[in-house]
Amino acid sequence: INALLRSAAETDTEILGRAGTLWGRPSVAGHDLTEDDSAPVVEQTADGETFIRFHPDLTFKLFRHIEPGINPDLELRRFLTERSSFEKLSPVYSSIEYQSGETYTVGIMQLGLDPAYNAWVFFTQLCREFLEQSPGEAPALLPAVSGWTERTAQDAAGAAGTALELACSQARRLGTTTADLHRALGIQSEDPDIRPEPFTALYQRSLYQSLRAGVRHDLSVIRRLQGTVPESYRHDVGEVLAAEQKALELIDRIRRFPLGGQRIRLHGDYRLDEIRLVDDDFYVLDLSGDHTRPMSERRLKASPLRDIAQMLHSFAYSSQFATGADPAAAARARLWHRLVGEEFVDAYLEQCAGFAALPTSLEGFDILLSAFEVSQVLRQLRWELVNRPGWTPIALQGALHYLCLETTA
Repeated sequence: INALLRSAAETDTEILGRAGTLWGRPSVAGHDLTEDDSAPVVEQTADGETFIRFHPDLTFKLFRHIEPGINPDLELRRFLTERSSFEKLSPVYSSIEYQSGETYTVGIMQLGLDPAYNAWVFFTQLCREFLEQSPGEAPALLPAVSGWTERTAQDAAGAAGTALELACSQARRLGTTTADLHRALGIQSEDPDIRPEPFTALYQRSLYQSLRAGVRHDLSVIRRLQGTVPESYRHDVGEVLAAEQKALELIDRIRRFPLGGQRIRLHGDYRLDEIRLVDDDFYVLDLSGDHTRPMSERRLKASPLRDIAQMLHSFAYSSQFATGADPAAAARARLWHRLVGEEFVDAYLEQCAGFAALPTSLEGFDILLSAFEVSQVLRQLRWELVNRPGWTPIALQGALHYLCLETTA
């Protein structure tokens, strides 16, 4: 099936002719598609997914990897639509599944949302405006490892002008939407693939071993590639490698502290570019998870704080990207990230009051979240070195700051 889809994507004339016959250009969501005489367009995203756009409001998504079993995007959409009140999803009208002993999800027909209005673009622009409005030195910050439930001394409303205030208020809105998504995924279900499970001491030990092994693997790859990076930031890569013990100590805390909570199904690749801004509200675009991981792994249950760590990392990436080539703006960008991240976490915790899937204490919340974060920043640095070397300086800045190291860049 993968070979068939690759061939189809390469010969888009044939696939578009078949697709036009298959769908007959129907009327969807009140739009008469016959009014649009343009031919469907095949597009491919940076992460390898293929989209056939029949109309500005109608897109068929071909999944990147066709594997046995229902794709999490379709599986979780069905659950959330049929069993929960969560509505912040881009609508899906139909799906194609292939039956051959096993079920294979080929793709889904969904509402097309303009990629120009994703949350990455929105928050990056707000960070740029903040940097323009508030030049100069940034005040000292709490170290990243101090935890997100411990507030900085700065007040979001007083630290700068409207760009920061708007970013913080919208981060709160996103935090509330995230909490609603997790609470919906955490409701009881008769389906064992969806039903929440206890975050037991045995699972906690297993998670510790998994995160520790992942960090050591990422650092070993980074060490192997250190000689390939430009001389200007080779020293900083060495600083990250030298901080291996510190990273492992952050992971080790989850082995020694009782956490509690539950494991639930997650988004699994929760980043700003996976969220769309529609009518001043946030909608989740995709639930298929991290495409670099096998589908069986994407369907595993975990603490919802894994999603939170990914979104906080995305805020950090957005702020670092907004600085462009201006190293003097880095400290102020970290201030923006810290304040906006605190508002996101605050709103999430407020909306999740009494949610059984979270750790039973704020200390446990911070310990588990920091373990996921250190795993995320090192995995991202390794990924950029291997796949997208031009972005390595951004990933490197995040790793240096998170591990409280100085940069020479």
